[in-house]
Amino acid sequence: MRNVNIKLLIAFLLFSLSAKSFANMKTGIDATVNSFKEFKENINKEIKNKDLSHSLIVMDDDDTLTMMKCTDQKNPKKCQYIGGPAWYSWQSSLIEKPDSIYKIANSKKQLENISSLLLSINNMPYTDKNIPNILSELVSKGAKLLVLTARGSSDSSATENQFSKLNIIFKNKNESFLKFIQSHSLTGKKNNISSLAGSFSPLKKGIPVSYQKGIMYVSGQNKGTMLEALLARTNSEKINNIFFIDDTQHNVKDVYHSFKNISKYNTYAYYYTKLASHKSALTEPKNNIYQAEAMYRWLTLKNALSTALLDPTISIK
Repeated sequence: MRNVNIKLLIAFLLFSLSAKSFANMKTGIDATVNSFKEFKENINKEIKNKDLSHSLIVMDDDDTLTMMKCTDQKNPKKCQYIGGPAWYSWQSSLIEKPDSIYKIANSKKQLENISSLLLSINNMPYTDKNIPNILSELVSKGAKLLVLTARGSSDSSATENQFSKLNIIFKNKNESFLKFIQSHSLTGKKNNISSLAGSFSPLKKGIPVSYQKGIMYVSGQNKGTMLEALLARTNSEKINNIFFIDDTQHNVKDVYHSFKNISKYNTYAYYYTKLASHKSALTEPKNNIYQAEAMYRWLTLKNALSTALLDPTISIK
């Protein structure tokens, strides 16, 4: 009888562990959301008591929080792509194609320099008009915020400038999105502010990254690995739940797989699809009107720079 009881106990424990593993596998790797409202609803569904004081909301920037302005998707002249991630991805694919009439850069470094220039001279609106109210609501329930961007540290000034131009109302007070993020993000263990001094390298042969005013700049590296490194350097002991949202699916998978076996965290990663058709309008059809309009915008800017500047900081020949 004793042996039977032991066998039953072992079977029960194995079943419990399997069920737990299966539950963890369901926490977001294949989940998609088409709006921040849907994202919020998923958060509320997972945190039953609505107390988010142990939760970290991690958000991508480009084409998740903000985007290049597009007031009418059907009208190419009212929809700017240059400077955005879909445009960058498209241009990256053209670097090795010498015959492309739309190629603007001959190397990745040149394209990065042009991209940084475009980021520095563009305002970027929210991708979803509900973002301010939703983030304000989540923070009021105790959530911490983090912007985890593929941009590099050299784009920090442009990013902060863009965020400072966006408004959010929190507790009936109007403030900039930059200040809001900064006030409700993770603080460093040594300085107790939402920034870390200088840069650091989570990977031995990786690109140095930085964390400034609640924004982590990872230069296109694995966001899961980068997030782990940041949590180790900040006052994140209370965090048990991570809610991640990004418009790029491989980033969602990277974050999920980096954390799924860390027992401390319940990790929910969501693929944000609101701009999927917007991006594919530029990248999927060949030689389409959106590509032609993007090239026209670049040539107009390039000619203006060539005319006005004697020695520009980037190669625009």
